[in-house]
Amino acid sequence: MTEKQTSPSRADAVARADIERALTRTQHVLTLVFGLVLPAVCLLFDPVVFRTGLLGPALPRYALWGPVFGWLGLGALLFWLTTERAPAWCAGALGLAALGALGIGVLLMPLSIVGIGFMGLGLLGLVPFGTALVYGVHARGAWRRARDSGRPRPARLVAAAFGAALLGAPLAVPPVAEVEVRLARRWLATEDVAAHDRARQLLTQAHALGCDDSIVINWYHCDDDAASERMEAIYSELTGGSISSRASRLFD
Repeated sequence: MTEKQTSPSRADAVARADIERALTRTQHVLTLVFGLVLPAVCLLFDPVVFRTGLLGPALPRYALWGPVFGWLGLGALLFWLTTERAPAWCAGALGLAALGALGIGVLLMPLSIVGIGFMGLGLLGLVPFGTALVYGVHARGAWRRARDSGRPRPARLVAAAFGAALLGAPLAVPPVAEVEVRLARRWLATEDVAAHDRARQLLTQAHALGCDDSIVINWYHCDDDAASERMEAIYSELTGGSISSRASRLFD
């Protein structure tokens, strides 16, 4: 009787172990494909989101800092996978990376739906959803590890917030540059020479931050002819290129 009862329990234990190993292998494959390989490929050969290409860019203001955010997310995942150190910090960083990937997936959804009928290329637009899932799973695992470490909850929250802030810092640069460019455009619309000098300084700062497309976008939407001419001249001095040519690549 005991032997009959023990045998099924052993078989159940073996079956559960096999299932757990299969799930672990599946998680490793998904992490490798959607967490590392495909995001790296999308960042390197981006024709839609941040760079000018087939259909893009969808986020021209983030042409520089969007990819920086993406690479930092990849770095955070690699750091967690290889060291499993600083779990609370990694939980915050990977959680924000998951939200960023989800946001890009939602942004690309209309293009993805249309592009599926074009040789299935629209399926690439679904990659961010897989990436968001992978980052979210590992963020949750890192948070559990931090919770099991015995550190006080406030300390864990501070570390997670610091990780998210460090990863998200690049996303704050374009809005700052946008404020500077809009203020410069307003000053360039006046006849005050001193205001023109301050505007030039602000546009130079935006250029130094890698946000030239913010200048282009504001020039494109500027209704004041004098301000447009002054912005065009400053852009040409800063970049050596034509602002109208860049605008045609962004909007045509």
